[in-house]
Amino acid sequence: MRIALDAGHGLKDGRPTGASGCGLIEDHMAFVIANKLRWYLLRAGIEVTLTRPTLSFVPLAARGALAKSRGCDMFISVHINASADPEANGAEVIVVESDTRSAAVADKLLDVLVRCGLHRHGVKWDSQSQHSRLKVLRDTYRSMPAVLLEIGFITNPTDAAKLRDGKWVEETTAILAQSITLLTNKV
Repeated sequence: MRIALDAGHGLKDGRPTGASGCGLIEDHMAFVIANKLRWYLLRAGIEVTLTRPTLSFVPLAARGALAKSRGCDMFISVHINASADPEANGAEVIVVESDTRSAAVADKLLDVLVRCGLHRHGVKWDSQSQHSRLKVLRDTYRSMPAVLLEIGFITNPTDAAKLRDGKWVEETTAILAQSITLLTNKV
């Protein structure tokens, strides 16, 4: 099995392109989480392609093209949500509208994030996202299940404390990797 892990955003000209809040930067947190997931998946015998192997930005079209060229069986994009409302918290997983195959995967991964202490926001169609028609999902979902994880809100003090806690990140990525490993046997 082959998994494409996409660490959302990335630095352009040394500047973050993702959200920031509570002293954290999404570009960096997504990179850390994707790399920890990679480590656990490799230990489980799953081949992993990182679409953003450094902190630098990679064009969105190149991310999907890489996943497809490597024959990946699943595409997972890692993000941290943000809101002007500091009370907004929790996890959601986004898939392309009406993509039931990816929605089934999204539901299982959302269950993991909720078990790890994040509030359930649900599985959402990309048309419900503030960034409708998400390119990384649209470029990959026909070839493989494709999901975008929003692992907490970087602008919420409680979620940010979890993201800052190395033990929480380690445990969450380990459990996510176990769930992904089980899902790869069903894809």
